Amino acid sequence: MNRAMTLTARRPIAGFDRTGRQWTVDSHAGGLVPLPELSGRLLTDSATLARYGRDTGNIVAATPSAVLVPGSVDDVQDMVRYCHLLDIPVTARGEAHTTGGQSLVEGGLVIDMTALTEVHQITTDWLEADAGASWRSVAYLAAQRGRRAECLPGYLRLTLGGTLSVGGFGPSFRSGGLVDQVLAVEVVTGTGERLWCSPGLRPDLFDAVLGGLGQCGIITRVRLRLLPAPERARTYLLHYIEPGPALDAMRTLIERDEIDGVFAMVVPPTPASPPLYQVRVQVFHDGIPPEREHTLRGLPSGVSAPREVDETYLDHISEFDTLIDDYRERGWDDRIKPRHDVLLPDETVEEHVGAVVPALTREEWGPQGFVVLMPHLARAFGCPRLRIPADTELVWLFDLLTVAPAHPGRGFTERMLTRNRRLWAQARSLGGVHYPLGTTEFGPREWREHYGVTWLDVVTAKKRYDPEGILGSGAGIFG
Repeated sequence: MNRAMTLTARRPIAGFDRTGRQWTVDSHAGGLVPLPELSGRLLTDSATLARYGRDTGNIVAATPSAVLVPGSVDDVQDMVRYCHLLDIPVTARGEAHTTGGQSLVEGGLVIDMTALTEVHQITTDWLEADAGASWRSVAYLAAQRGRRAECLPGYLRLTLGGTLSVGGFGPSFRSGGLVDQVLAVEVVTGTGERLWCSPGLRPDLFDAVLGGLGQCGIITRVRLRLLPAPERARTYLLHYIEPGPALDAMRTLIERDEIDGVFAMVVPPTPASPPLYQVRVQVFHDGIPPEREHTLRGLPSGVSAPREVDETYLDHISEFDTLIDDYRERGWDDRIKPRHDVLLPDETVEEHVGAVVPALTREEWGPQGFVVLMPHLARAFGCPRLRIPADTELVWLFDLLTVAPAHPGRGFTERMLTRNRRLWAQARSLGGVHYPLGTTEFGPREWREHYGVTWLDVVTAKKRYDPEGILGSGAGIFG
């Protein structure tokens, strides 16, 4: 054991005491099971445990008993195998971008995957990187080779593994979820096996971990499909004050299939104006920009003339990094964020948006809140754990991110959780499907309904790859 790398305060952790059910520095404890040799660090100090006991939402608290900062995938494998033998719950953590405790574990081991960030290989057709690598790092390195990922999230500082464990979305309407551009993944299962899987190799494990909320394994390495990267990107900004024209504009653009991405951000109202639907139309090019009149022909008229921004590809994909980084400098990380995320069928999206957005109060918007509407072709989705609405041609991500002020009023959190329950019930009645990034309380009954006809596959994979049930307890799927 690399004892110098497992220091807590003054003495090294010797291992886990079976009798007392706790980590111990006493190498002579009667129930001691010695730690495996680690190249990374195992931390149990109170400050570290408190920091890893919260996610981005700052609503759910679950304090782990230890945090592993791995020096290699071997550390991840060895500690999962160790925890499997001792029945210690485990969760992997990236940027902890969930807001309902999905990446937390009470009394167990958190594995901080942001310690593993290497991009191992970039070819013409694919790249391979550690699960802790950020989308920003892989996007920039791929761009240096003239390549790009098929789709990227809006915020690039998220990790590959964390995003893919939930599903992931970006503005490319042709690509499905981010999970749908994955060619293969390396996984450490709940028994400590280290396995590669793909659609042709252990397909049940591949299906179980992409969008699987960490229930059957920890993604440790990812192979992503690549496409040629453009030199530049042009964004057209269209502004509407009603959801109907905004949705119709996006539908028309998707049907024509002449653009590279589209979504809408809903800007909070002001005392003088209602919420503003800003449709963002993305077109890639290599120096010869598209003609605005052709691209935007026949779209519903907005409240102002369309604007356009032309920039390098890297500046384009980094735009929201700049926005969120600015928010973080102003206290974003410490704010309460009760997020409502659902996937809606095309037939009812306007009804849900039209009911929810105009009714949002100033408190519900908050000082840094926003709404995102993102359409995707239903036929592009192929990963069974990422559930989408049935019998529709377009799937719409509706993401309402409320951000509390620095000092929210008494009862703020409970009011927002009550609101989220109400919004989820409304979305569900309209054929909506839960997207498990937000702050909607789900228990085993709701999860069974969520997975529907695939529930037996969920249970079968759990029993096969995590028979002791040590992984992913924060989601509450199995109680």
